Amino acid sequence: MTLFNKDRNQINHVKAKVTDNAEKSLQELKSRAPEKQETLQSKMPSMTGESDVDLRAKIEIPVPKKQILSTENSHDSSILFKEGPEISRRHLEHNIKRDPEFRKAARKAGLNLASKERSELVGDVFSRALGKSISKSDLKTSLRKLNRRMVGSHSSQEHAKIRKEIKFFKKIGGI
Repeated sequence: MTLFNKDRNQINHVKAKVTDNAEKSLQELKSRAPEKQETLQSKMPSMTGESDVDLRAKIEIPVPKKQILSTENSHDSSILFKEGPEISRRHLEHNIKRDPEFRKAARKAGLNLASKERSELVGDVFSRALGKSISKSDLKTSLRKLNRRMVGSHSSQEHAKIRKEIKFFKKIGGI
């Protein structure tokens, strides 16, 4: 027998062992499969008596914090654009001055201003070039301008004040 044939015989012998072991493993798995199926079926709830709500109550799946936050704001969270896609400047100034929702949003943003100061804020943020009514796109452009002003501010107090204003307008605008 040559060296080549000897190596070939060894290879064939190893192949036979591997296939035998694979067949044995496969048979073992097949014999175990009914046992696994029975245990899984016993763990699953019956489909007749339990509703989805009952099943959800039994199985507590943690909900990611991001998802919780997004579901809170899933309805249009815009206080500003409740009635339509635009709001008149005068109506906005009046609402910011008088509406308790705007007051609450300002406090959440850390912007503790008097009602008159809040209404003056509309004149500072939204330029007259935007016209009599303010849309969501006007709000976004005004926020960009505010952001540029914040980046250009020299004192930390001014920076913090502008950051709070941006936060306030984002909150009421639903951005």
